[in-house]
Amino acid sequence: MSRLRLIAALAIALVLVLPATALAATYDVGGTVTDKGGAPVAGAEVTILVQGTDQILSTTSDANGAWSIQVDVDPGAVLEVNGTGPATTSEPDADGCITTTTTSGQLQATIPAEGQVDPVALVLDKELSGKVCSATGKPDKPAKPGTTPPATDAIAAPAGGAGNGSLLLVAGLVAFIGATIALTATRRPRRR
Repeated sequence: MSRLRLIAALAIALVLVLPATALAATYDVGGTVTDKGGAPVAGAEVTILVQGTDQILSTTSDANGAWSIQVDVDPGAVLEVNGTGPATTSEPDADGCITTTTTSGQLQATIPAEGQVDPVALVLDKELSGKVCSATGKPDKPAKPGTTPPATDAIAAPAGGAGNGSLLLVAGLVAFIGATIALTATRRPRRR
């Protein structure tokens, strides 16, 4: 009797799962990556996140800024398309500082109910810049004779002891996990 129930349960599960998988299809999603001026961006990393799932796909644009990815999704799925251009680095300035700039862009595309996905025109219209200065650059103020500049390789202590609270929290969590494992290992039911 239990085999009959198992077969019936498997048949019901198969009937319930088939419609969901029958709707999913493979779509070719692609387009171009350009900068703010409309010029193609070669070597840009394009990432697609299918909203509501853990599916993340990525590729790199070619010399013409073109890219393409195959995505297995249901019609009506929303895709978050992100692009990051190659980083550009400046020459060191008079103070020994180097500036690195990366462009990025983002948009959403929806899988149509019928037909193919329209080409995605991804524009890298946001810039993120960072500056790194070498230790050999010019100091802000000339040092007075006989003074030693502050050390630059030391880690500053957290203000207000906030770091100690985090350390205590982690130590308490480790102690709790250890005690739980020790108690569960010693309390095994006896076999009869």
